[in-house]
Amino acid sequence: MKKAFSKFIKTILPLGFILLTMFPSLAKANYIYSYTGNPFLETYHVMTQIDDVQWEMVGYTDEISLGIEIQTVGLLTTSSSIDNITSLKIFTTSLTNPTELIYPGPTPDEFNPQVGGYLNIGSFSADGLPSTWNINLNRFAFYGGRGHFIDMSSSNLSDSINGYDEPFVTFEGEHRGQPGSWKVSVSPVPEPETYGMLILGLGVVGFVTRRRNQVIKNPIR
Repeated sequence: MKKAFSKFIKTILPLGFILLTMFPSLAKANYIYSYTGNPFLETYHVMTQIDDVQWEMVGYTDEISLGIEIQTVGLLTTSSSIDNITSLKIFTTSLTNPTELIYPGPTPDEFNPQVGGYLNIGSFSADGLPSTWNINLNRFAFYGGRGHFIDMSSSNLSDSINGYDEPFVTFEGEHRGQPGSWKVSVSPVPEPETYGMLILGLGVVGFVTRRRNQVIKNPIR
């Protein structure tokens, strides 16, 4: 009996280790803070060729708003920074020119430039949501002999975007005054006992399979 129990433990422990290694989120909750900004106008200035010799800067506007998504394994605090969260995404809600920046981004190379920025939370409301904040993401790339830059920022005072695709396009926009709204949710992570039952079940299946294989290899005569 002791020998069988020992074999069972040797079967279940590696399974548990493999699960926690492959899926580290099993051991921790994941909080998602979402921000929805107020709409504002983004202005584009596009260098447009009029004829064979003439170029003209043509402007047009697009109504957008900034959105933010912060993923973290613990609740945000005033000491939280961009380096101790899981990820930060800032994006624009636009039907014509949707844009998003994600930190950390892919490994920088010629086609995946480094994304930089910062995250500062100054204070929280009574329900645990940011009430003063300053968040930024930016990206610069140089390819095709041209520079490409975008910068998106949000605070309790303003939301803004600006950038360029030199030498033909520049864009900028800002909303000042009433800030947008925050909400927080927890991604559906099963309770620890759920994983305990899963690991136990896999262990039983592995143990029974192993015993059956042993019986097949060494049948009782």
